[in-house]
Amino acid sequence: MCLERLIYHNNPLSRACIAAVEYAMSRERTQAAKLLDDMEDARLERKQDMKERELARKIKAAADEGGEELRDKKTAEVLEPGVKIWIPVSFGRNNNVLGKIEVDSATTLMDARININKWGDLGDEWVFLSVNDGQEIGEGEEGKRQIIWDCGRQVLLRPKNWIEL
Repeated sequence: MCLERLIYHNNPLSRACIAAVEYAMSRERTQAAKLLDDMEDARLERKQDMKERELARKIKAAADEGGEELRDKKTAEVLEPGVKIWIPVSFGRNNNVLGKIEVDSATTLMDARININKWGDLGDEWVFLSVNDGQEIGEGEEGKRQIIWDCGRQVLLRPKNWIEL
């Protein structure tokens, strides 16, 4: 985060200029550096807060679509056995809803992938995102994980070559 060493080679600097630079580098971090650290911490807090608000919005939207029986359920709860719901499937940066799939508590990501592939629009170049940490779920894990538990009440898909900024 700060410059520790300078190599002077073929630079037309005077001895006084070199002495001034070395003096500046030998000092402890200034208040400006502390201010930059605080700004970075605040940015990370805002980013986390935005993720939490987005998750709350998605939960509310899914509960509104699912009716009264889903309003009281928490995010991490799995549906009761035998109960089926329709959940939206989104793709891309703006979470454009491509359609809905019907799932129950035992529907795996692999089952959902088969249903989504039937639409024919995406091909095989996409991944599921985890509702818990926003990270992609590998295809090797898809047979072991449930769609509601791991992807929530709205399934988010991203291209395999997605780069998070």
